[in-house]
This record gives sequence, structure tokens and C-alpha cells, in this order.
Amino acid sequence: MLLVNTIEAHRQVLQTCCYDFQKPGFFARLVGEIAGAGLLFAEADDHKRQRRFVQNVFTPPNLRKLFPVFQCKAKELTTYLSSFLERSGEHEIEVQSVFTKATLDIIGVTTLGVELENLRTPDVKLDFLSCYNRMMEQSQWSALISFINVQVPIRRWVPLEANWGFVRASNAVREILKECIRERMQAMLKHHDLGQRETVPRDLLSYLIGERISSKSELSNEQILGHLMNFLSAGHETTAGAMTWAVYVLATNQEIQDHLYAEIRELRSNNPAQDYTTVDRLPYLHNFVRELLRLYSPAVFTNREATRNVIICGFHIPKGTKLVLSPYVTNLSPRVWGPDSHEFHPKRWDNLSGEAAGPYGIETFSNGPRICIGKQYAIMEIKTLLVELVSHFVVTKGKALASLENEAVPLHNPAVTLRPRDGLRVKFHPRQ
Repeated sequence: MLLVNTIEAHRQVLQTCCYDFQKPGFFARLVGEIAGAGLLFAEADDHKRQRRFVQNVFTPPNLRKLFPVFQCKAKELTTYLSSFLERSGEHEIEVQSVFTKATLDIIGVTTLGVELENLRTPDVKLDFLSCYNRMMEQSQWSALISFINVQVPIRRWVPLEANWGFVRASNAVREILKECIRERMQAMLKHHDLGQRETVPRDLLSYLIGERISSKSELSNEQILGHLMNFLSAGHETTAGAMTWAVYVLATNQEIQDHLYAEIRELRSNNPAQDYTTVDRLPYLHNFVRELLRLYSPAVFTNREATRNVIICGFHIPKGTKLVLSPYVTNLSPRVWGPDSHEFHPKRWDNLSGEAAGPYGIETFSNGPRICIGKQYAIMEIKTLLVELVSHFVVTKGKALASLENEAVPLHNPAVTLRPRDGLRVKFHPRQ
């Protein structure tokens, strides 16, 4: 196994020789149990074809249509926090779980066009959210069984609740999503037969079904299910992690928080009804989010496996060689970002030079033909949540965070995403 550790090597693996590498079968089977198949694990021509079908959902015009959803859910988040503070009489709250719920709410509406809390199995015995959370938050035993199952298919033979609980939850989630697909297909076919056109913002499910009805794609229900699972799993946990670290930065850097608030306050005073463009063009907020995603990339690593013998930076990589690509190799490189590469400085983005100014200076969303298709979606979601949050609250350290002084926050390990081991508790103080 090799670690890719230069920008040029990243460029060749992710761009020049992109389709000479694939996601290893082990990784695909392990993550695929939760994230489904879909675009995430499609390869070569199949990946190109599927990406063409899906990418139109994430164009700027469609993101503008989705902006009201982001804004509505951001307001619901601040309302929830205000209610919690008033009800509990406390200022301190664990935010990782709060952001997980908020981003899952957003991804539900933008992916399925429905509120996830209203989804249940046809027999009404199981609800989507509890099953989905059970599937995502595995116990140590459940995670161990998942790991072994990749090598030896033991799922059906292990009579432990840690195993059967995961299986029940996974089956229920898929059953609910399949029912969503069937119902949406019937509704859209009815509109199509009547010659009616859809005028409301189009979620991912509606878009995929619309493409199939218009004969622009041959996506099966199973392939649509795979795309839905991809975006549900990848689209909320990473953003929730980014928001958790955003709040950490605000709580530990009062000057940065004040600067961000000043910019947002000016926006709201001059333009009370913010829209996609005004929020997207806030310069300090834009730099804050870019620096956040550089220093606290939600994705810790990804894997590739050579499908043939290939030369990378003059080195012979035999077929079957596994590579590890970590955003932190470039994101935190002093050679790329200078001697203060491990420090949070939003203003550095005003004067980028050298490799930092190029697309491969930051690898948070990967690069090349397999760059994260939801990149702009995630950035706008984070910006919208931050605008509402910073407008309404001053964020300070919770007791546990204050006790760390200059020590690093303990991390959840092992993990595919960057997150605090014990969550993150901070204090919210309503602004006057």
C-alpha cells in the first residue's frame, strides 16, 4: 500500500490516470453496505455515464432553487437552539448531534423532496430516521461484524442483536426508499400523461425519475436507489462534521467570530431578504468556509487500486497496488501553505500563490473527473447555516473544551470522517 504524498502525484492519480485506478473491492463492499452503489462506486465508462445524469442537479441554477430549503432549515436550527436554551436554562449543548439532525433534514428534502421524519415503512412499524441512525451509528460489535462480513459473508449466521439490528435497519431504509421511488414515479407519470410540467424546485429523486420518463436515461429503480443512498449518507455526515468544526473555530477564535458577525450583520441590515447570490458573495464568509474545509477536511482518506500497470511520477505502480490519498497531505503541507499551514487564517485566501493557488492545493473534495459532485451544494449549505447561526448567537467554549486549554480535541478513531471522539459541547449566547 502506498501513500500519495505530492501534488503532482495526486494530479496524475486523480486526473491524468483517473480511470486506471478504482475504489478497492474491500472498501466498496464495506462502505457500500451503508452508502449503496450509485455514483460513489461506479467505475470507468459507467461512472462517466452516471455522472452525466446526476450532475445537472447540482448546477448553479438548481442550487438557487434549493437555497430556500437551506434557509428554512437554518432558521429551524436557530429556533431549536433558542428553544433549548429557554427550556433548559443552560447555554451549553452538544452540537455534533444537532448538526447531524439538521443536515439530515436538509438532505432529505433536497434528495427525496420530503421530510424524513414523516417517512415510515408501509406497515408503519418502523420510521426512517430511527432506522437510518441505527444503520449509521454502529456499535463496536456491529462495526466489527461489518468488517468481517466483507471478507467472509457471515451476516445471516450471527445471532447477535448487534448484527440483526443493523440488518433490520438497513432493510427498512431501503424498503422506505423503494416505496418513495414507486410513489414518485406514479405521480410524475400521471403528470407526464396529462401533459403537465413540474414547476417546483426539483429534488434529486424527481430529477432522476424525470430523466427516465423522458427517455434520456435507462436508470433502473435499483440504480436510482443507489444514488439516493449515496447522497443521503455522504451528503449529511460530512457537512455535519464541517459545521461541528466551524463552531469549534468560532468558540476558540473570538476575533474571527467578530469579523464574521460584522460582515453578516452588514448584509442583513442592507438586504434583510438574503438570496443565493448575496450569501455566496460574502468575501470573509467565503474565505472562512474555504479555510475551514482546508484545515478540517471531513473526509480523512480515500483508497484507489491500480487496474493495470501504470507510471506515476516516474515510479512503476504494478496492477493491484493499493493507494491511500489523504486530503491532509496537501491541505496541511507547509511547502504548499507556508509555515502557518496548521493555523486557521481565513485571510490567507486573499493572496494565494504557487501550488496553493491551483486546484490541487486543496483536496477536500478530491479532484479530477471524480471530484465530489456535491461540492458547491455543501459549500452553500454550510454558508447558509453559518449566516443564521452567527446572526443569532455568540459561541463560546463549553467546560470540556475550556479545560483542554491548548491541547487538541480528542478524535474519533478509527473513522472515515473527522469528528470529535466525545462530540463537541459549546455555549450559545443569544445576541441582543
